[in-house]
Amino acid sequence: MRIEDSAYLTASSQEYAELLPDLSVPAKLPLGAARRFSVTRIDVDPSQQREFREWLRGQVAPRTAVLPHLGTYRVIVGGSVSTFILIEARASLAAFDRNRLDWDSVLPGVKSVTRNFFEPEPTMSRVTPEFAKGNEKFWFPPEH
Repeated sequence: MRIEDSAYLTASSQEYAELLPDLSVPAKLPLGAARRFSVTRIDVDPSQQREFREWLRGQVAPRTAVLPHLGTYRVIVGGSVSTFILIEARASLAAFDRNRLDWDSVLPGVKSVTRNFFEPEPTMSRVTPEFAKGNEKFWFPPEH
């Protein structure tokens, strides 16, 4: 957040989440090459976390070879500890339709799912040179 934005800020909150490597797929593409991201927030009944994790494991395991990237996190501080956050990176919006998780199946113990798609805007994003490597023209466009 920039100081200029503070006049518009009415509330703030923070959550911290831990990566769940056994429910994630390491990036097969440089993340700086991704042009679309999705963030899915899933609130699970605390009594059914085990069933949900097994369902998710059953979704991820057969797709590890074809999913370009999936980071699965569980909130540990600042929110409900029965909340999972899935972050996916793709080269295009259409790529989300290929080899996707089965969101149409019964999700055990799920109380709510919120899925948002994002398209980074390089003039508004601040990425590290390591993140942008190989995609510098996109992430660091010449100033006009």
